[in-house]
Amino acid sequence: MRIIQKAGLAVITVVALFFGTIRDGQAATVLGIDFNERATADGTNTAPGFSAFQIDSVGTSGLIQTAATVRVFGAYTVTLSNSAPEGYDDRLRGGVLTNNMSFTDHLLFRDFVFARPIDLTSTGGLDLGIAGLNPNETYNIRVWSWDMGSGGTRVSDWSINGTPFLNNYTFDGRIYPDDNNDYQFSIDAAADASGVLLLSGRRDPTSVDANSAASFGVFLNAIQVSTVPEPSTYALMGLGVLSFLGLRRFRRR
Repeated sequence: MRIIQKAGLAVITVVALFFGTIRDGQAATVLGIDFNERATADGTNTAPGFSAFQIDSVGTSGLIQTAATVRVFGAYTVTLSNSAPEGYDDRLRGGVLTNNMSFTDHLLFRDFVFARPIDLTSTGGLDLGIAGLNPNETYNIRVWSWDMGSGGTRVSDWSINGTPFLNNYTFDGRIYPDDNNDYQFSIDAAADASGVLLLSGRRDPTSVDANSAASFGVFLNAIQVSTVPEPSTYALMGLGVLSFLGLRRFRRR
């Protein structure tokens, strides 16, 4: 009987530890970037709580950019570059139509940067490096990616610090966002030993959804970096006590 009780206690303890991942405190945003079209006045189409990022002009402001663009936001240095010689570009679109009055992310979707592959076989894309983070600390990276001017399916694959985490991210610009959860994705990832996170998007030319007119696959409207709260020690202790009391009640039966 004592062996069964010990086994039961072990199982309950494991369950308590599993559910003990309740987070202590609230996540805090450390960096928010809204990618704006470079010919527009800085900040004009920037969403509240975000900082404007505009790529460098080369000659006149409609030309494709091939050199990296570096911007500093307080303690953080953000570097945007392209993964292939085809380069990258930006666009400003009109307003996003919606009947949902709680949809507040519409400014994020008005403008963006995007990779410009030369043909439908290219895997060209974008790299976004964020330096100045705490080494080896885990952050939540949230990405917005959509273009109302893309009249077909766009497909991309994403990785963080070289590790793939999202395959075949797909959108159609003809289907408008109508909610703050639309056309975005996120990942929890640890900064490397130098305090750097590298987000990479690549066009997927092999996807069955990469149809005609879909040579542009990688788009960045905005990105947000937030802390990830540590598991609560008090939650673990509380669940452990509840587990112990439950076992005592089991013994009395």
